[in-house]
Amino acid sequence: MLQINSVAAGNALNWYKCGWKIFSVDKVNWVLMTLVFFVIVLVLGFIPLLGMIAIYLLLPLLQAGMIGAADKAGRGEPIDVADLFIAFKMKEKRNTLLALGGIMLATVLAVMVFSLPFIGGGMLASMSETPTGGMSVLPVLGAGGLLFAVTAGLLMAMMFFYAPALVMLRDMGAVDAIKTSFAGAWKNGLPFVIFMLVYIILSVLAAIPFGLGFLVLLPIVVAASYCSYKDIFV
Repeated sequence: MLQINSVAAGNALNWYKCGWKIFSVDKVNWVLMTLVFFVIVLVLGFIPLLGMIAIYLLLPLLQAGMIGAADKAGRGEPIDVADLFIAFKMKEKRNTLLALGGIMLATVLAVMVFSLPFIGGGMLASMSETPTGGMSVLPVLGAGGLLFAVTAGLLMAMMFFYAPALVMLRDMGAVDAIKTSFAGAWKNGLPFVIFMLVYIILSVLAAIPFGLGFLVLLPIVVAASYCSYKDIFV
């Protein structure tokens, strides 16, 4: 039976150290794997509407492939760029991960719908109070919109952060994986938030050299998420 540990806040930094260690074993294959990942997402992004749907459906499959690679590396086994697609070859897991992507897409769409009162309503209220509307829109959106975005983003991260790993490594169904991911993140709220804040800071730094830093940051974060998964779920 799966047990969820409660870990110390400082473990969030240890997860990154562990992720770097896994990445360091075979930097070339990790970077190449990440490059292929980005190329797939970029190409699909050029396809109107259907491309976005495809990205959400395939994202858990690609994440699961990288998690599988991190698991191999963590056990001292060599990894390969082809590991990115390993989940595509596993029928049951492939279907579950596609379902997970569908739920993720539906959740994003639901959040967009629920965000309308915070964006549209706030803007209309602001514009009705002043002749020009302009500058007063920003505080309204800043208060309501920012709070909603942060809350929704954090809840979604808790729901889906560990879900691909739970499907890939624990053979869970999509719904059970989402519930378990949320429970694990909720029980470890402080280290989870610290992990996310560090990721945001590192993302800013990774974006500076024309975004090339993400070729290193993404595999490290995936490996770090695997380390946190191993720390929390036993």
